[in-house]
Amino acid sequence: MLEFDLDKCEEYGGCGGACLNRCPVIHLKPNYARVEMNSALDKMRKGAKSPDPSNIFIKCAACFSCNQDYCPAELKPMNLILKLFAQRYEKQGLPGQGRFFLPRSEPNFWTLLQGQKEDAIYQYLSLDERKFLKDLRKPRKTSEILLIGCGAELTPYIFNINLLNEYTKGGREFCCGARYYQMGLFDHFTQIAKNTTDLLHSLGVKKIVCACIGCYSIFTKFYPEFIKKFDFEVVYLLDELQEKIKKGKIQQTRSLEGMTVTIHDPCFLKLHPEKFDLIREIINWTGATIVEMEHNKNDSICCGLGGIGSSFDISTVQNQVMRRKMAEARKTGANAMVLGGCSSCAPTLGFLTNLSKKDFEARMDIFHVIEMIQKATGVVPANIHYERGKILRQLFFEQLSTFTGKGKNRKLEKTPKIKLKL
Repeated sequence: MLEFDLDKCEEYGGCGGACLNRCPVIHLKPNYARVEMNSALDKMRKGAKSPDPSNIFIKCAACFSCNQDYCPAELKPMNLILKLFAQRYEKQGLPGQGRFFLPRSEPNFWTLLQGQKEDAIYQYLSLDERKFLKDLRKPRKTSEILLIGCGAELTPYIFNINLLNEYTKGGREFCCGARYYQMGLFDHFTQIAKNTTDLLHSLGVKKIVCACIGCYSIFTKFYPEFIKKFDFEVVYLLDELQEKIKKGKIQQTRSLEGMTVTIHDPCFLKLHPEKFDLIREIINWTGATIVEMEHNKNDSICCGLGGIGSSFDISTVQNQVMRRKMAEARKTGANAMVLGGCSSCAPTLGFLTNLSKKDFEARMDIFHVIEMIQKATGVVPANIHYERGKILRQLFFEQLSTFTGKGKNRKLEKTPKIKLKL
């Protein structure tokens, strides 16, 4: 778990900090990359006595690119960075904005979603969305469940569709803890993993279908290390939809020929490189033409949400991550950007692109890959990502003082168990 050989990394110091040099977000020149990596190693050994690796603590998007093939010593630099995040948290706690995006640590973005205040997002949702979210709060006994991902509760219109009617669905109560893992909050991640596993067992679940690649990655890559009895079959929703396409259970009735798209590969997709082709095969089936961004697949730039775990600052993420992502997408000349199977990317890009007039004017059409399937089957998707992002922006600034609070950073409270009436 989070293995990283400090000594071996120092032995390969002549690589010039290849991980930070090749990083699509930090991207330091070799000399600076070497200094930053040495600072990170020193911080890991000496703790508070050593200066912070400032670029990592401000810019890192926790996107897992560096854990692929960047390191000549075949180490996992992201593991070192997550340990540094954990060390910082133990020393300093979290600022309000850091807690704001943690689904199981209230108050947060999701508490606004549930209508606890008259001006919360609930009033902006359609009646169908309200019913959908209300039903998510009442999980029932089932052997198979579709987990839509925490981010999807901000954009329920993506998953409240006929294409997915056959599934019993679960929402934020089944949080996998991905955001906690990316921020180095390992004690809380372990609590959430145990709570979620117990909840799934209590419902009699045998098979988990993950709509979000983050959930799929966490359940398949990390839960087995943290949980003794994680004995579920775990599958990725897009794999199931692709299988239905091959068997003719989902049929194309409208070719998207003439539509040119570029693909946003989410961070956690990098832990499953075999899924890169899956996304592209589905897009090819729709008839749309794909043009790749400069940074794609293992080198893809994060939507921005992962970067909040390092900087805790919205404007930093907006400037260093999201604007670069949108600029690369527009440079391809594509009509639209397709989001490759992560539940958090749509609300994040919708939100960040609404932070300024300049960002909003630079936007391009966005479709979740499921919406592309809808289009190819003759269904017009809701596709209101930017409209929803505008609402999220308004609520964020209305409630910002609630989350920044007064005084110092603080530690998170223990994550409570979900209590259900079955």
